Formats: sequence, C-alpha cells, structure tokens
Amino acid sequence: MRGIKRMITLFSAAAILSCASMPFVHAGAVSYTFTKNDTGYDALKLKAASAVVVDICDSRNVQFVTDGDIKATNALVRVNDDGNVADARGNTIEPLNQFFGEMSKKVIPNLLIESGEGLNAVVTYASKQQRFGDAAVVSGDPDILKSARSRLPHLRRIYDASSATVFDGKAIAGTANESGAVAVVLNSGIATRSNVEYLQQRMKSVWVRLDDKDEFAAFKGIASGALGLITQGNPLTVANAYQVFENEPRSTLSRAPLNVAHRGLPYACNENSLEGFAAAIGAGATHLEVDAHLTSDGHIVIMHDGTLNRTTNIDPAKVPTTSISSMTLETLRQYRIIRNYAGNVTGTESVIPTIDEVFELCKEKDILLFFEIKTGNAKFAAEFKKKIEEYGMQEKIVVISFDNNALNSIRTQIPYLWVLDLNNKKATLAETVTYLCENDRGCDMSQGNLSVMRDLLERGFAPGAWTYESKSSFKTAALEGVYAITNNEAAECSVFSRAVTINDIAPVAKSKIESKDFTVSAQTTAYNGQTKDCTAKILSYRDMGDHAEAVFLVNAGDWNMVSDVVKIEYAVSGKGCNAGISCLSFTAAPAIVALGLVIYRKNRKNV
Repeated sequence: MRGIKRMITLFSAAAILSCASMPFVHAGAVSYTFTKNDTGYDALKLKAASAVVVDICDSRNVQFVTDGDIKATNALVRVNDDGNVADARGNTIEPLNQFFGEMSKKVIPNLLIESGEGLNAVVTYASKQQRFGDAAVVSGDPDILKSARSRLPHLRRIYDASSATVFDGKAIAGTANESGAVAVVLNSGIATRSNVEYLQQRMKSVWVRLDDKDEFAAFKGIASGALGLITQGNPLTVANAYQVFENEPRSTLSRAPLNVAHRGLPYACNENSLEGFAAAIGAGATHLEVDAHLTSDGHIVIMHDGTLNRTTNIDPAKVPTTSISSMTLETLRQYRIIRNYAGNVTGTESVIPTIDEVFELCKEKDILLFFEIKTGNAKFAAEFKKKIEEYGMQEKIVVISFDNNALNSIRTQIPYLWVLDLNNKKATLAETVTYLCENDRGCDMSQGNLSVMRDLLERGFAPGAWTYESKSSFKTAALEGVYAITNNEAAECSVFSRAVTINDIAPVAKSKIESKDFTVSAQTTAYNGQTKDCTAKILSYRDMGDHAEAVFLVNAGDWNMVSDVVKIEYAVSGKGCNAGISCLSFTAAPAIVALGLVIYRKNRKNV
C-alpha cells in the first residue's frame, strides 16, 4: 500500500511540474470579464476595510455568493481532483461550471487547489472559458503555485500558510515571493497585529481565516490589520462589524500606513545622502526609498538621476561625461552631493553612497528599503544579490522600478524578493491586473491612479502610492486607505499615530465589560516614538470563562485606531456582590470565615 501511495504521490508531483502535455491558458486581457464590486466598502469610515472572503466550506455557504444583497467580495472555493467544488471534508458540492453559473458577478473567485489533478482540472476548465480572467489560485503547496504561474499566468496567486502553528515571517514571505503570490493566508491563531504587519510591510497582503462565525471574530480580524478576512459564516456578520465605525465622528484605520521616506529627507538634507537616510530613520520613517545605478566597473551606487548634473558639485563643462554608467566608482566618488530635492544648495557636502554604506547603515536598524533600480543593466541583479546576502538584507528589501528589464531580472535571479511596478495603470482594470500577474509583480502607482485602489485591494494587492509632498497630503492618503505612502516629509509625517497600547486592566466585573460604555486607559504612539495618554472604548468582546478577550477603539487625534486583542480578567464575585461592594475572593473567604468563628468562640467564653 505504501508503495502504491508513493507512486501516486510521484505521479501527482510530475503532473504539477510538467507543463508540456497540459494546456497553456492565455487570452488577451481585453477579453476578460472583471468584477466591479459595489458593496460600498470603499466608502466606509473604516478606511481600506478588509476584503470580505466567504469560505465555501459546505453547501449552505453557496447562498452567500448567489442570492440577494451580496456582502462578500470574494469566495474561497475548494476544487477537488475531479474539478468539482468541494466542502471542507472533500465531499463534492457541485461541478465547477455549475458553481460559476450560479455565482454572482459581484464576487471574485479564489480557487483553493491542493493537488496536481485539481490544477489540471482548472486549467482544462479555463482553456474553454475565454473570458475567465478575474480569479486567483490559492494553495499551501508552492509547487502548485509555481505551476499555476506558468500554466495560468493571467491569474493571481495566493499562498495559503494557514496550516502553520508557529509564525516564521522570513520563511512565509520567501515562499510566497518565490511562488509569485500577491497575498498570504494566515490562521487567526498566528495573525497577531505584529505578524500581519511583518508581511504587509513587505507588501505582501495578508488574508486571515477568522476563528469563528460571530461578531467578535470579525472585530478580531479587523484588529489584526489584515487586508482580507475569510469567514466560514455569513459575511453579513463582517459587514455589520464594519458598519459600527459609521457611528464615529472621524475615520478609522485598522492598520497604520507605511511612512516611506522618499530619497531620505530630500528637502531638509542632500538628496539620497547617508545623512538624509539617517535623519529619516531617526525621525521615525518605516521605510527608506532609495535609487540605484551601476558604475562602469560594476559598483552599485545610490543616486536618482543617471547623471551627476542636478545634485552634485560636478562641472559638466570640465569633464568628458557626467553619466554614472560611464564612470568608475573611484571617479564618481571625487564628487559630492550638495543639493536637495528642490535643487537648492544646502551648504553641506555628502558623499555619493554605495550600496555597502546604505546596507551598513540599515542592517541593524528597524527600517526597510523600497529599493528602486534605475538601470536595466543585465549585470545589476547579480551584484545586487551578492550584496544583499553579504549584509543579510534578504528580509529588509522590496524592489521597485519603472524598468521592466530590471524587474524581470530580479524575479528571475533573486526570487525571494518581491517587486513592485511603478508604472501607471493600464487602460482597464482587466489589463492592469493581467499585466501584473503575467509579469509576476505587485504595484506601487502614482497617486493619480487611486481610482483602481479598491479593486486592487480586493484582489490581494497591497495599496501603495507615490509621491506625497506634505504632512497634510500624507494624512489625506491615509484617510483614502493608501497603505504604503511614499512622501517627501517623513519627519513631519512622523507625528501621526502609528500604534495603540491598552494599559494594564485590573480585574473587572463581567457586567461592566458587557456595557457598551466600558472604557479603559490607553496610549497612542507616533512614528517618532512620542506617546499620548487617551481613553479606549470597547468595540466587542468574547467571554472565555474566567476572562474576556476584547477589542477597543481609540481616538488617536487625526483618525481612530483599533487595538489589538486584549485579555481582561474577571473580578471574582460572590453571592450578593454588586458594583458598589468589594467582593471576596474564593481563596480569602475561607480564612475570613475561620477568623470569624474564632472571634465568635472567644466572645462566647467571655459571656
């Protein structure tokens, strides 16, 4: 029996990895039908509210994507070896073509595939559907995702890491990147705010499997900051949780945006200088955006323009060339950066940084890099990979570029890095998403392209935009739901609140927690580390027997923020206790009763 099982396993693996005998599905993006969600989630006061994904875990859940007022924007659909939609136990619900015939055109399908046969069935189905383009392949098997990338290149890919019981961010992100996945699925047990933030800071969207079907599960998912919530219950429960925030006077952020320092602090310091990078880190930026070129002798240097004319003290009339690609590193380093982003002379001189100096500055600090490659030189990727691994920067870089050759070479030669395309959207949503999928990349678009932001978020792309000039424009972007905000004033923007901490809560009576007016003390922390005391009010709680788990809402000044899940111990109450009377603990009560008996006996003797 073991031998037979092994043969089946090997056969399945061969089917996954071999594409020669199976259909290759491709069609022009203009022929694809793309869903236009009209749930109104983009207009909520809960900004960039998570995509609502209903898990078709049993036949009853089909109704949530076929009938009436649809609240789910996505469906998670298991496809078995026979090409049928299956429930969580593997039992067939109905054929795939029947399901798609019933499913609302407002819902985006995400096909959960865990076998080579299941992928073959989807490829066969897709080959007969010329307009089948707005979908994703979801799998916990990286080989299936890689095979889907080659055989269904126009479909998105999502890595299902929900079986993990321990969070290993580096491994999860690396596997997702190497598989070409735009998003990652986590289970609720490991989807803490910090774990979700780890992946999303690297521009990998997280979808969380909610741990229950109730209201608190929805709020717990919101509190994680994830960009997608997967429910096995009625998606209306999640939608109703979103509606709670409509009663607030200001907008709410469930996740703090990334404060991406564009070329360092380009107005306060010399542009793309080590001093500017250090100042941005010190001010509280979450990411540095840096620009890179390759010298004629193969060294990577940090400079935006391909020449030294605009920002340095070079005199073009006195040198044969000002082009970085035509200079050796030794020649280049004779010159100094003397100007800022506005072209003003700052009065200080800065060396033109090498990649070594930037990595040395950043490797031990709490900072990530949006590393923009400004050259299509085929030698860049190999040198870049060598330096990344020399300095241990594998977890700290997201590559961005306008250059297709640069992006393609990184995905081919350094597949554990994710890349973002900086080019503007295509003419239609279908063309935009198809282009990104077929080229194996995410996106970071100019702020003029925010009209497609919600559509991209629904499909697992983390929303990023550039370049914002001021503190006020950063705030506007945050309240529009932009997650990665590349800006020129990272120090000024660092005054905004980034995190909420609920202070220690003394044990309280359960009846108090049940009150909608229950509040506790809290603190907000800005990007620059400054804290403010505030009050947090309860959003939702779950009774856990001897304690409660709760989620709170905090007025953080410019916006509201949602707390992480907090544990609250119940005060132990005895019969006859009320809110105005201190209640005895179960451990103290016997001792006090015994003391009372001693006193009573003494009094009896004295009578």
